[in-house]
Amino acid sequence: MNERLRSFDFQPPIRGLAFAFVGVAAIGAGGALHSFGHTSLILWWSCGVLAGLMIRFGWRSGVPMWIGAVLAEVLLGAPLPAALMPASGMVLGPMLLAAWMARDNVLKPQPEFGYRFLLATTGAMLVPPSLTVFAMSVPGGLSPVHSPLARWPEWWMHATLAVLLIAPAVATVSFSQLRAWRRHPRPLLLALAALVALVVAGALLPLPVAQATTMPLAMIAAVLVMMRTDLVFGSLYSLAITMSLILALSPDHPGRFYALVVCGTALLVRLLLDDVQRAGHALREEEALQREDALEAVLAERRRIGRDMHDTIGQELTSIALFARLVETRARRVAPALGPDVLATIGACDRAAASTRRIARSLMAPREGG
Repeated sequence: MNERLRSFDFQPPIRGLAFAFVGVAAIGAGGALHSFGHTSLILWWSCGVLAGLMIRFGWRSGVPMWIGAVLAEVLLGAPLPAALMPASGMVLGPMLLAAWMARDNVLKPQPEFGYRFLLATTGAMLVPPSLTVFAMSVPGGLSPVHSPLARWPEWWMHATLAVLLIAPAVATVSFSQLRAWRRHPRPLLLALAALVALVVAGALLPLPVAQATTMPLAMIAAVLVMMRTDLVFGSLYSLAITMSLILALSPDHPGRFYALVVCGTALLVRLLLDDVQRAGHALREEEALQREDALEAVLAERRRIGRDMHDTIGQELTSIALFARLVETRARRVAPALGPDVLATIGACDRAAASTRRIARSLMAPREGG
């Protein structure tokens, strides 16, 4: 069995409390991570985690997560009206995405990376930055940043990227995958070594040299890892590549946009690779069906030949043996010297009939293991 991380086997009240705690942690972790970073991409990591959990456990699990997120904002000192907007922005987008995935039967039962997921994420992530901008524009809402409306495209883009790179990993991770990483660590260690080398080069080299070297190499590393590893590791690795480019080359540099190109290219490679794998799987299934049909046709023909041998040749040989016995009876009276030859003929007919029946039974016998 493809072992996945177990769903909650608790009673509904305890399960609801667990999801509520996830909402509390999402708000706290989002704020804490953003305080250490220089880009809003980190702020939306929690959005990606929540989206992955809701895709895995159902969009209704977002309700206690939303309650927990509101509670976290209140505990952090925000008045209730002001607490509703960031909590809703963090949770409602992933909830909408999970609802779309459930409706379209995408990412179930085994989450899968595809075009619908990409389009649904792009649409669902319009909600979080829109609510954030609205919360900064109403009296008593969030503390406004410089030109929040101008920041909206960046927030929407970062929320979309965070969900695209984090949600599939959260939704599909399994204990069997983690054990496979431990059994075959070499490709993962090489990928991590390449990431460390890119980070060190970006930090130590002069900015023009870093731009000319680390950016193309980051693209190559992200694409290769997406092609040669599973979805969980490939998604998280692309996130790490994107973050290293953005932080190393500064938020105001075009490296930010190149990081988005790297991310988008890696996602496209994974999407195309999944299409190729699905096409190959469908082709193998079609070939297996054709082989099965051909085998069934061969077996049917064998059974037909066996029945024909049993019903025609076997009966004719039996008739010949009976006729030879009549000849042997007459030969005893008319030509006794012919008796041994006639008896030999009868024996040959009996043996031929027995062989024919044996061959017919083997032809008509069911296939071994069938």
